[in-house]
Amino acid sequence: MEENKQPEEGTSLLDIVKLLLSKIKILILVILVGAILGGGIAVIRTINMDYWGTTVEFYVNPEKKMTQTEGNATNGNAAGSQYGVYGAYGRHVMDNIVKLLNSEIFAEQLILNGETLPKKDFWVNTSNKDEVALNLNDKIDAATAKQTVADDKQAEADVKHALVTTPAAEYTDKTTKLNIEWKAYRADYNLALSSSFNEDEYLLKVQGDPNAAALDNAYSAWVDAKTILTSAQADANEAQKLADAARSEANTAINVALDAWRQTEKYKNTHSSYKESVSYSYLEDEENMDDANNLARSFIYVKISVLDDKDFAKTILERVKAQVPVYIEANMAIPDGYVGTNCQRITTKDFIDLTNPGYTTSEAIKSAILVALIAAVIACVVIIIVDKSDKRLRDPDSITRLFDVPVLGIVPTIDDLAEESNAKKNANSEVK
Repeated sequence: MEENKQPEEGTSLLDIVKLLLSKIKILILVILVGAILGGGIAVIRTINMDYWGTTVEFYVNPEKKMTQTEGNATNGNAAGSQYGVYGAYGRHVMDNIVKLLNSEIFAEQLILNGETLPKKDFWVNTSNKDEVALNLNDKIDAATAKQTVADDKQAEADVKHALVTTPAAEYTDKTTKLNIEWKAYRADYNLALSSSFNEDEYLLKVQGDPNAAALDNAYSAWVDAKTILTSAQADANEAQKLADAARSEANTAINVALDAWRQTEKYKNTHSSYKESVSYSYLEDEENMDDANNLARSFIYVKISVLDDKDFAKTILERVKAQVPVYIEANMAIPDGYVGTNCQRITTKDFIDLTNPGYTTSEAIKSAILVALIAAVIACVVIIIVDKSDKRLRDPDSITRLFDVPVLGIVPTIDDLAEESNAKKNANSEVK
């Protein structure tokens, strides 16, 4: 008995295209719905999502101490010009300073804005049950009081240091006069003229000398001046010790207050805002560029970007302009042969502005296109799967392939009859 084999039905790419074209209305509808849905979600997600900020540029390079000749050549600026050298900072130096600027400690300095302690009553939420936070104001008060004492003690020490100036000048003058008198005295004894005054030698030889009166007067004045200077220096040194001790106590109290401040939630949130809103970078040079003539590493860029808070962005900008130069000049490594670092802002149009105009519109368009494409792909896959799972016989050829028997006749549908009638009418009209 001959086995009746049924050929396996396959689907060509053309069949898939025809299938999708037959469902084109559904596909268009799905794409439109996907685009509307994606665009709407993007609008809801990004509406009023405005980023405010700017970029501030700073020029940094080592400051060189110039000779008098070089100073005269630059209009008498003996301190040196900030444009004295090009590319003196190596990449590792710039890497280090940028890492310091991006550090948590500098973000804290921006928050403090040049102060040593946070502003009282600003960082404490009275509803906070945190004992550390509730006691922060007391610690700030204690540190402020000790800092005031230290400042007063240092002021007293400065006054006493200043009082040393006059006795020191008088002592110098009297020492010079005594040396002159002493050299004249020693000359009478044919001693070395170049020798300076020696108190022990004076006591042994001055007695009974006819020229001793002038020398003795000079010596007495010198002793008086030395006594006054020694006393003044002792007073100044003692005052400085008291000032240093007071400053040490103040620093300890400040650190205690800062540690308590860092434990508050408001500090953590504010610190995070500063850290995320400001970034620092520099333009790295090309590897094949001559380092001696490369200016790429002489510029530091500070980018400010704040979400939905223009006033906060303005606050950060003002603090960046004030604190970044001070910090760089204090922490930048100084190459040999130079006396310091110069840092100056070179941008003048660094005002806060909207950095993402049209952001909502662009995001809505991108999201609409993406979701529409995804929806179209999913719809195409669903149409193909549904079609392949449909086992109904739709045309004579499929019957022949499936059962290997001829089709003797087909019952026409109303649509077929209408198409046949239209075709006859068109043919008759063409004949006429």
